[in-house]
Amino acid sequence: MNNYQYPTTATGDYKVSVTNSLYGCKLERMLNVGFLNAPTARITGNTTYCLGEEVKLNGNTGIANQYSWTIIDPNNNLLNVPNSANITFTPTVAGVYNVTLFVTSPDGCSKSATCTVTVHPQPAAPPISFYGNQCVHTPPVEVYSTTNQELFWNNGFHGIYANYYVPGYLTAHYFDQTTGCPSAKSTLFIPPAPNYD
Repeated sequence: MNNYQYPTTATGDYKVSVTNSLYGCKLERMLNVGFLNAPTARITGNTTYCLGEEVKLNGNTGIANQYSWTIIDPNNNLLNVPNSANITFTPTVAGVYNVTLFVTSPDGCSKSATCTVTVHPQPAAPPISFYGNQCVHTPPVEVYSTTNQELFWNNGFHGIYANYYVPGYLTAHYFDQTTGCPSAKSTLFIPPAPNYD
């Protein structure tokens, strides 16, 4: 007895006919073919981040499904992430991350979805310096951006120049105009007033 396979592309009733070539006998049967439903696979969430930010990706398409993620970093390393519907991870290098989500239904059918996540590098810290007075006992202490760049100072000033009235560390940073990512922070130290006692 020979076994034959016939690929089907749609659900419905199929007539199966078997003919005995020796005697000419024929047998026919109707067979209903149904397909198991493949799960839905999709990845949602932001796909652009700044280095240091936590990436959040959502893949939940049903609590009965099983989820598996493959994430390849810009250096072609495989990241270790949990096999859950939604995941988070913190990139350690800038570049493009290739993400694949595999979803398996309780019936064993599977489907996958892919996306890329772009992680922008952190811009360099801005050069800053004292502009005039550096003595806190004759305030204000004046600082500025040596490249005339508008900066965000930790005392709330926004601009090229800032005035400080207390000793301690001051910081300044900016946001990259293309990526929107914050730069590394520059630091200056304002020494305390001399003690004449």
